Amino acid sequence: MNYITKDVENWITGVGYSKFKKDKKHNELEYKENIVNIVKYLLETLSYDIKNTEFIINNENYSLNLDIETDDVIWKIVSVGWYDKEDIKEDIFNIPMLYSDIPNISGKKLNILSIAAQEEASDRLGLFDDSYNSDNYMNRKNIINIFKSMNIHFVRGSTLLNQYLENK
Repeated sequence: MNYITKDVENWITGVGYSKFKKDKKHNELEYKENIVNIVKYLLETLSYDIKNTEFIINNENYSLNLDIETDDVIWKIVSVGWYDKEDIKEDIFNIPMLYSDIPNISGKKLNILSIAAQEEASDRLGLFDDSYNSDNYMNRKNIINIFKSMNIHFVRGSTLLNQYLENK
């Protein structure tokens, strides 16, 4: 099944409206399943070999919910729909801390994938390499570089979508 309809493209990029709006018709679990299926489809199309979806890594001190595992990457999806912009918080800063042991436990890189309005917010917060347009982001850039040295990376949802569209 091709999950990448024009509606999905619009939702990822923020152009137009989308059926992936969280509202009374879409409960949280259904919304999350839609997002995981979309990202899984994008990754499979881009030749990633999916090993696992929506799984938990247990440690003696905690359990962490993860979204997609491939041969060499674990993906944590962070998504807020364009209709839910008021729900965007700086919580994305917590994810590298909460999931900081994943690369060591799994032996794989952790990609934190920001989709839809969360991508826009993450960009404003200076989390992507091309977000560093000024000296205002120097401390954040240093922190992001520390995460990178720990094999934790922030990835744009639109980057995956663009790679998909180029290979289509």
